[in-house]
Amino acid sequence: MVSGTSKVGGVPLLHILFFINGILMIATMYTFTGFIASTLGRQIAEFATALYFILGVLSLAAGWGIFKRTRKVMVAVAVLGLLAVPIATILSIFILWILLKPEAKRTFT
Repeated sequence: MVSGTSKVGGVPLLHILFFINGILMIATMYTFTGFIASTLGRQIAEFATALYFILGVLSLAAGWGIFKRTRKVMVAVAVLGLLAVPIATILSIFILWILLKPEAKRTFT
């Protein structure tokens, strides 16, 4: 069963998921925003690129463990990650599913 305390190789699963999420957001920001630029315009694409970068850095920070004991901040980062379509959205849903379980609430108190 997956919980807030599940570990892979001694590293908490949440940190691994946040780290992967951050890498995916930063890696795909130019690909996705190129599509936005061709359909919606350059200014919106620049905004989307900045948003992806900021979300990626926040996810990397959560994965690194900067927000280790603050569950509310981790939930907020995961909710913001829902904006990063498509893969990061799926990972953010899984992260939220883990963080909102009762076991995770007990872990972070």
